[in-house]
Amino acid sequence: MFGRLSRKSQSKESASTPSKDAHDILRKIEESLQAARTESSFPQVNEARRLAKELETLVNRLKGKDEQSLWSSQLAVVNEEIETVMNSLMGGGGEAGNKGAGEASSPALDLGGGGEGGLFDGMQVGSDAGGGGLFAGLTMSAEPPADSVLAPSPAGAPVPVPAPVPSPMESLAQLSPAPGASESNEQPGGGGRRRKKNLRVGYARKEKSQTNLVASPAPAVSDNSTESSQRLPLSDEFVMESPAVQADPVDVVAAAEEDGADEILGEPVLMTEDAGATQPAESVSPTLGAGPSGDEEEGGEEQDGDADSPQDEEESVEEEGSKGGAPLLSLDDLAAEDEAPAEPIASVPDAAERIGEQDGAAAFSLDFGDIAFGDDETYAESAAKLEKVLSANFIKLELQNSQILQQEKSARDKRIGAANDIAQAKKKSEVLEEEQMKAVELEEFEKADELNSSIDEAKESYTKAINEWYKAQEECEDISATLASILESKSEVKLKYAGALKKLGEALESRAGSIDESIAELEKENAEHEANMAEILEDDMSRLNALRRVLEEREGEVQHKIKEKTTEFVEQKEKHLEEKSKLEEELEAIRETLRKKEEEMAEVQGEIDEIDGKIQKVEAKFAKQQDKLNSERKDIEEEGEKFQALQDQLKAGQDVIKEKITKESSRKQQLIEDSQAACESSKATESQMKDDIENAKKTDALRQTLAELRLEEKAANEKIDALKSEVDQKKEGLSRSKAELEQMVLAIGEAESVIKNAEEMLPKLEEEKKNAVAKKNFKDAAKFSSEAKALTDEKIQAESSLSDLQGSVEDARKKAEEMEEVVEKLEGELSAAEQEGRVLQNKHISITIDMLNQAMEAASSEENYDEAAALQNEIEVAQELKNSIEVN
Repeated sequence: MFGRLSRKSQSKESASTPSKDAHDILRKIEESLQAARTESSFPQVNEARRLAKELETLVNRLKGKDEQSLWSSQLAVVNEEIETVMNSLMGGGGEAGNKGAGEASSPALDLGGGGEGGLFDGMQVGSDAGGGGLFAGLTMSAEPPADSVLAPSPAGAPVPVPAPVPSPMESLAQLSPAPGASESNEQPGGGGRRRKKNLRVGYARKEKSQTNLVASPAPAVSDNSTESSQRLPLSDEFVMESPAVQADPVDVVAAAEEDGADEILGEPVLMTEDAGATQPAESVSPTLGAGPSGDEEEGGEEQDGDADSPQDEEESVEEEGSKGGAPLLSLDDLAAEDEAPAEPIASVPDAAERIGEQDGAAAFSLDFGDIAFGDDETYAESAAKLEKVLSANFIKLELQNSQILQQEKSARDKRIGAANDIAQAKKKSEVLEEEQMKAVELEEFEKADELNSSIDEAKESYTKAINEWYKAQEECEDISATLASILESKSEVKLKYAGALKKLGEALESRAGSIDESIAELEKENAEHEANMAEILEDDMSRLNALRRVLEEREGEVQHKIKEKTTEFVEQKEKHLEEKSKLEEELEAIRETLRKKEEEMAEVQGEIDEIDGKIQKVEAKFAKQQDKLNSERKDIEEEGEKFQALQDQLKAGQDVIKEKITKESSRKQQLIEDSQAACESSKATESQMKDDIENAKKTDALRQTLAELRLEEKAANEKIDALKSEVDQKKEGLSRSKAELEQMVLAIGEAESVIKNAEEMLPKLEEEKKNAVAKKNFKDAAKFSSEAKALTDEKIQAESSLSDLQGSVEDARKKAEEMEEVVEKLEGELSAAEQEGRVLQNKHISITIDMLNQAMEAASSEENYDEAAALQNEIEVAQELKNSIEVN
């Protein structure tokens, strides 16, 4: 995956233990990232991150500078690849995205897989897997989901997201690379180019002589690849890494609409941020104009060096917000709520309507009340309609939410960075103070004095980091309020969804009641049918039975008459037959009289024939009656067959009615079950939403408490600043007064000294003057006289000044005492205000620590151990701040 270094290190893996271990770790990272792409596995990415940290530790242990530099460059590529895979998993692209990304990002180096999959399938409406942080507990889980939803579905499972309209194929064809680009060493995506540039920097020292590997040709723009390249990956955990450059919102929306076309009920929405790894250059929206060709990309890359090219900036797609702060918000409302929207998103409001068009509907409303349930619709079909509207509403909310989460992540990163700065500054200050104490113990006072400035700088950095941490924390709290409003909107949407489910249940129950009326009508019809059939059967059976009785009586009479008429002839025939038998026997014995007997027999035979003719005449006489009876029997049998057919027809109609009754009863039972299911689902959703709203209220109360504390802290800080300023002014005035008093006291001392000196010198000068006069040394006498006069003038001036100074000193002392009393009073008020501020600050930090603990537990439960470790460090820093406040 990571190119020539991994292959080269195979031949040198026995050179040194750190190098061998680094090679093994690199191979494990490749396997983890490959598994993460194939299985859309977030834990595999975390494992790759952990291995990357181990690799960084081993690289630092390498002794050779060239080898260490080479491995450092490789480590940068590894970290970028991990972030690329993380972004692709967070974005989610489904099978089409896997195929498109695999074709578009097949680089010259063996970078492994390339498929993508949704990470937070099933939404998480979404805990916040990628984001954690202070407000991780505020993010809803995965909700159906999916960006979401635009999507809640993993790459492998089609879980609910809406379907905006894809960009025209003609525009995409214009944006495809030139045919000559297939022979260049560059990849279609900006992320691939950045990886390759990093590789070139890392390999330049050791492998200048090796030729560049040939890149795979640029993929053709097919229907599938175009759709996957423009698709906006969706997800239920809505936090991602910030891209280097924010993409045009119109592009983001176009991609979001494309993704929603395939996954209306799929994943919660997440925007991908590394377009180079997941989207080819063809995915740029037509609104941006035709993109540069492969040759132009090469030229831009050579000019920019390691910096991202303009094409990279176009391909770097930033998350767009998707969670609003009011139920069923319009997109304009969502954009208005954002603190700093990039541009008004104009193309998304039509997304839901386009979704409806793709599903065969003339219009698609985002209001649950506009949904009409057909009489023949099943519960699943009606519920699917509700879920579709729910997902469409979530799409609009999540577009806003992703922007807010981006801001929240930025603020959280600032806060974590400030916490790290606090720990480092404190550690540095403690080390410097320890060095200063050691220098003092060794009586190295110059060194100890030099360390004072470093200690002051460390303390200043410590204070600055604390202020930055507080500022970032306040920013996180403000963003939390916005997120909470979006979550409230989600809860309200889900409550409306629950209300619609309840309405559906009531409709199903009403339909079940109407089926009762239909069944009653059918049962009434069946009863009338049975009554008519019973009446018809009774009449026909009576008639048929009567006909049979008449027929049997008439047949009996005819048989009796035939028997009466033919009895005598039968008896005669029997006698002749006996005689014939005797004659035949005699014929055997008496052959001589054969002729006679034959004649006699012929005569007898003639008589027998005559008698048979008479019998036939009698039978013929009754044959017409017999035929008539037979005809009547046939008619009766036909009537019986008709009656049986009618009976079968009536029975079949009755069976149809019974089948209808059974079917309607089954349908009624199904509707009752569906109604109960809808009501139970509605109750469960309402219960869940009530719990969520209750938790949101608690969080709002906590947030309100934090806001009030912040206002109180602000007021207390303003009061403290005002008191400090006033105390400083008063102290400055007091210092001036004391200085003036000291100058006055010095002046009094000087005046008293002048007076005392004059009093001591004047008698001496008088005496010397007298002595000089006595000696008639008038020159000295004049000198002494002038000196005495000067001393006298100085004494008089000093006495005058002394009198004035003594009065001023008294006034200055009274004024200084009054100012000291004022300063003491102000210092007492300042101390009380600072104490009050520390109490408020302590409460604020206590609440913050609780929230950080909740966020750390959420991150730990999601196996996001890096985030949990960062939060643990923040908690420790916050606890130290709390302890220092409590000590004060």
